[in-house]
Formats: sequence, C-alpha cells, structure tokens
Amino acid sequence: NPERIYLIEPNPGLAEDLAQLCDAHEAVEHLAFGVTASGGRQRLHVYNFFDLSSFSKPRDLLEVYPGALVETAPEVQTLTPAELVARLNLSDAAPNRLVGETTGVEYALLEAFINSDMLGAFPHLYVRMSSHTLFEGSCGIAEIDALLEGAGYQKTLPLVDTGNTDWQIYHYRFDPQAYRSIRLAEENAQLVHALE
Repeated sequence: NPERIYLIEPNPGLAEDLAQLCDAHEAVEHLAFGVTASGGRQRLHVYNFFDLSSFSKPRDLLEVYPGALVETAPEVQTLTPAELVARLNLSDAAPNRLVGETTGVEYALLEAFINSDMLGAFPHLYVRMSSHTLFEGSCGIAEIDALLEGAGYQKTLPLVDTGNTDWQIYHYRFDPQAYRSIRLAEENAQLVHALE
C-alpha cells in the first residue's frame, strides 16, 4: 500500500479520465507533464494505439503497426529528471519506485537520470519496453541492461508477465555496494590515467 502514487502523463486527452481516477483514490496524484532528457516544451505524438504516444519520430513503427496514425500532436511541458525529483520531494526513507514507459526515449531518459545523480532516489526501477525499435532513439534491452548495470542496478528475474510478447516490463533493483564498487573503479582508472 504505497503512501503516494504520482501518475506522470502529459497527454491532455487523458486528463479527464485521470482526474476521475485521482478522485477515486486519495493516494493518487496526476502530474500533467512529461519527463525528457532536456525538459521544456516538446511535441507529443499521440497515436490511435494506446501504447504508442512518444516524443520521438517513428522508426519501424509502421512495419509493426501498419494502421498507426497520429491523432493529435500537442505541445506539452516536460521536466528534466532533476526537476522531476525536486517536484516530487521524495522521502529518503521511503522505498521509492519508478515505473517508466517512455517509448522512444527510454535510453536517453535513463541516461539523463544517471547523469543528474537522480536515479539512486529509486531503489526499484521498472521499465516497460517494446520488443521492436518503434521510434528513433529506441534500443534493445541489452543496451538498457548495460546502462543500468553501470549505475548500480541489477535486473531481477523472472520478467514481470504482461501477457503481451510485444511489450515487456523489466524490474531492476539498486545495489548500493555495486554502485560504490563501480565508482571506486572509475576513480582508480582516472588516477591511473592522470599518473601516466
């Protein structure tokens, strides 16, 4: 039973439904903005398939979903990871969880979290990804694994069962000891380089 759930959804077409959801659940709050690596106002492409809204341009999208069409493309406000964490005012003592479904910007957004030292605020991380490279900026799960492993996260098994082979949810757990070891190795490498 989480104390607070923040639903971050920039699509204005879902605002009314999310308002009803928040009214029905006291712990739920809808934040009507997106999260991107650069922040600011950005164009959100909303497709006629529920899962396909993205800030990115299509890549293999029409090969996988030949009927996909952009229904609306509103310009929406987005925050950087640092701005998001400041806005949420998270408790250090709480087991905060981040669930990300950021089609097309997964890698860039996770990298921005890491570079801003904000990812460690979330001991548990869930990433929902398509098995296809639908948009520019999309990548495979092996690239996400490597990125997160370098930030001290370990993927847990088995996968979260979505019942849909085209979309999977991956769970990662932050390992403080692994993170410290990675940082020490990086510092040692920098010292060796400086002495050469």
